[in-house]
Amino acid sequence: MRLHQNHGNGLEHLPEFCAGEHGNSGLLIVRSLAGTFGDSTLYSRKPEFPFPAGRNVPGAPVRSRIPAKDNGNLGPANRKSCLMSDRAARFLPAPNVPIVGNLPFGAAGGVWERCISATPDKFLQPLHSVPIHSSAGVRTREHRAPHETAIPAENWPGFHRVIAYVLFLMANAMLFMRPQEVLPALGDLQLYLPCIGGALLFALPDLQNQLRWKTLIQQPVNLCVLGVLVAIFTSRVFTGNFSHLDTSLIGMAKVVVYYLVLVSVINTPLRMRYFLMSTALCATFMIAYSVVDYRAFCSHWIGNPEFYEVLERERGLEHSERKTLRHIPDRNGVDVYGNEIWFFRLCGLGVFHDPNDISLLIVATSVISVYFLTDPRQTGVRYLWLIPLAIMAVAMIYTYSRGGLLAFGVGGMAWLCTRYGGKVALTMGLLGAMAVPVALGRAGKIDISEGTGQQRVQLWGDGLAAIKNSRILFGIGEGVYPDVAGHVAHNSFVHSYVELGFFGGTLFFGCFFLPAFTFYLMKRHNFQIADPELRRMFPYIAAILAEWCMGMCSLSRCYVPPTYMVAGIAAAFVNLVGYYRPHPRPLLQLTPRTIRPWIACSGCLLGAAYVFVRLFARWG
Repeated sequence: MRLHQNHGNGLEHLPEFCAGEHGNSGLLIVRSLAGTFGDSTLYSRKPEFPFPAGRNVPGAPVRSRIPAKDNGNLGPANRKSCLMSDRAARFLPAPNVPIVGNLPFGAAGGVWERCISATPDKFLQPLHSVPIHSSAGVRTREHRAPHETAIPAENWPGFHRVIAYVLFLMANAMLFMRPQEVLPALGDLQLYLPCIGGALLFALPDLQNQLRWKTLIQQPVNLCVLGVLVAIFTSRVFTGNFSHLDTSLIGMAKVVVYYLVLVSVINTPLRMRYFLMSTALCATFMIAYSVVDYRAFCSHWIGNPEFYEVLERERGLEHSERKTLRHIPDRNGVDVYGNEIWFFRLCGLGVFHDPNDISLLIVATSVISVYFLTDPRQTGVRYLWLIPLAIMAVAMIYTYSRGGLLAFGVGGMAWLCTRYGGKVALTMGLLGAMAVPVALGRAGKIDISEGTGQQRVQLWGDGLAAIKNSRILFGIGEGVYPDVAGHVAHNSFVHSYVELGFFGGTLFFGCFFLPAFTFYLMKRHNFQIADPELRRMFPYIAAILAEWCMGMCSLSRCYVPPTYMVAGIAAAFVNLVGYYRPHPRPLLQLTPRTIRPWIACSGCLLGAAYVFVRLFARWG
């Protein structure tokens, strides 16, 4: 058991492990008691943590009963109990800082309540916070087991979190499967809005906690996502452009709601696992449907004499507006007779109606599939994940996406770095860089001196030139980049800096820098993740974050849900790792030691973009 004194409110926390009738069942109940115990004493014995499937964790750490003293940010003075070095611990809060925010279940005032059932088929769910009752001068907290039906009238029912989670999974599935595109008979039927609206309603108690100031400090990614919404408003106000401002704000507000619901409902490792599984399965369905449609499309239009007429009619339209050429045509030189050789690039549904967009989803789905394929707890069924991997391989070939190829390489290096170390990642990355141009043909030929590569560099230059004045702080206004450069930037970070200024661009950059910075500290200081499932998940989450960031360097996707889905996955993972520590604490706070590298890296990124354009743009 572990005793921990809360210095702020005088409460002590007494965990009790109550064994069940069958030995392997039981409840871990964290009770809050009042009293005076004198000096703060930490007893660090931890019961074995059950796997979601009900089996005990092999080799789970069991700490000895060792008294320890308060040692500032490091927690226990006993060095064996410290999970990070002195240098890393500077980024952690002191033990008397309340644990609040979108750390799972949003306990307030430093009082954590957790009810972990060892029953094999149960979620790892928390007890709900209930009113404190007073009896004989001793304040106690009432608890109820998950199977009990009596619920205080002033509290939300226990199943509201489950309903919110299920509705959110359904809303997330709508982003990928797009029923109205697969079944045109549905017309304009909107299925996403009712699902995300219902999830918002049932997750409202937890979501309110996401907006508390202490939450924003202890999970600064929340602050960055909300800040992007504010930056859209400021970018329009300071340029005096109020045209369609309401549409822009409402569109981004929907994305913010999606993110907040995500980090609210994913509050256990098992829920994170099921979210990744549902995302991979829905993405596999959409990509498989797109591959089948692509093959039928190519067989119809390759060599079709009507192709040039349709191409001329739909030239200049956005991808989503094209009705006939659903997959993007592209040139591949000329034949011996001087005729242009055309081929088609695979496109997906909805927001993934672009080869580079769907290539990022292909890489992310492949990473998740490998995660489940390598799960040692699943025996024969895990080999079914070879099917999505095969579909992803075929789809990636059909996209002809160089951005997707770069994303795959960076994601693979991030996985190797977090799993085996930086030297292994660097070695494999160099070998892959040498082999790719030979093995993959056009997709492996990355050239920025001409063609689409040079066009994108010039687009970056046009946008960056527009903020070499007083607009450097708040930008030229959201949605104005095409008016300045003739097209979007094809780089999410450059796009955000130009449209939202250094203020908004830094906030957008922080959505991905802050989780990546946390992962860097964890790896550098050999942070030991307590929960085994989260420990196994870590390299895959890092790979998804890295590959998506690399992909955004060739796409302008600053205001769409998939971008913030990745940020939300990383933020939720950081929350879970902090919560399932022996002494739950957030891993990273918004302190000067965090703000300084964040602002410095943001400035370096913007400066590097200027230098890159100056060196490689060919304006002649």
